Amino acid sequence: MDENVLGTNICPKDFDTARRMHGRHFARYMLAAGHARGLRVLDAACGSGFGTAYIATAAESVLGLDLDKNLIDWSRKYFMGPNVRFEPHDLHEPINTSTPFDLVISFETLEHVRDPDQCLANFVDVLIERGTAIISVPN
Repeated sequence: MDENVLGTNICPKDFDTARRMHGRHFARYMLAAGHARGLRVLDAACGSGFGTAYIATAAESVLGLDLDKNLIDWSRKYFMGPNVRFEPHDLHEPINTSTPFDLVISFETLEHVRDPDQCLANFVDVLIERGTAIISVPN
């Protein structure tokens, strides 16, 4: 994927464009941000990173993971911050982290993976005891 493809409505460079072009999807991040205050958050399948960065406005820290290294590069370019980082990762593989997460979010992801059960198990493995997951799939 080149810069011309990434710099489209699919990959906004700011929150205003994200709200305008991805209203329903962005609304999920707005909902999750209300639950993320002061927490350590994992955004599994973060895509172009706009939602991860939005969560970071409320969270203690956020890690955005995505399989697509081009999207991770885009996220790093436009949405890095002091409490947000992005890493390429296949959600079917264990998520190695030294600190567990208080909240895992994953929006419009499970319908795209080959083994949703494995991905969900990996989410559970990195959550603190009694942690929360906010997950959405299309109707």
